[in-house]
Amino acid sequence: MGQNTQDIHLNWYNKQLTEIPETIWNQFQLETLNVSENYIESIADQISQLANLRMLDLGHNKLKKIPSSIGDLKKLDSYLYLHNNKIEDLPGEIGKLELLRYLNCSNNLLTNLPSSIGNLKNLIEFKLANNQLSDLPKEIRTLTSLRYLDLSGNEFKKIPVLPPTIWELNLRNNKISQLPLQNYPELKKLDLRNNQLNSVPESILTLKKLEKLDLRWNQLETYPYCLDTLEKRGCIIYL
Repeated sequence: MGQNTQDIHLNWYNKQLTEIPETIWNQFQLETLNVSENYIESIADQISQLANLRMLDLGHNKLKKIPSSIGDLKKLDSYLYLHNNKIEDLPGEIGKLELLRYLNCSNNLLTNLPSSIGNLKNLIEFKLANNQLSDLPKEIRTLTSLRYLDLSGNEFKKIPVLPPTIWELNLRNNKISQLPLQNYPELKKLDLRNNQLNSVPESILTLKKLEKLDLRWNQLETYPYCLDTLEKRGCIIYL
């Protein structure tokens, strides 16, 4: 007989927890652990004992760091949610989560990412909104499964080098003043609202699959006529 779903899925969402009870570390069969919307300030190294975890939600707590033992959760193949905490950096061991598909680190205090992030070859969605990032490690370009990247609300002054396979890029609320557009043949949606752009280069026409471009709340000095070509292709443009 199969295990009871209550045995493998534990939901302690919004339980007023200030720490994760030690009894959890002995529940080796757990595949899902949700302790979001609590007041947890730290995660014990023993989290590595939950070797069968596939989904882990630590969002909306008071975490300042993530233990390096997170890298032992090698079966995490769905999501890891770390959003809305006070995390200042990610351990290099996060790169060991090679099956991970969804990673949310939004609303933290990150200023950089470890180069090991380039090992997350199965990552589809990466959310980094509202941190303090101004650049990304060059290794991120190797994330060829990545489709959605949210970098809104950071300190970027230009678009970082990204995987050529990306579909949707959100750079709203940054300090971007130039658009060095690399080869992004699959890019469909580009959000550049509220940056410091004063022009749009014709190289934007290399984005052959672009369906939506948002340029509102920038400082464009003249109308970029290259946008007419994009519109003729069917791209929806917001100015």
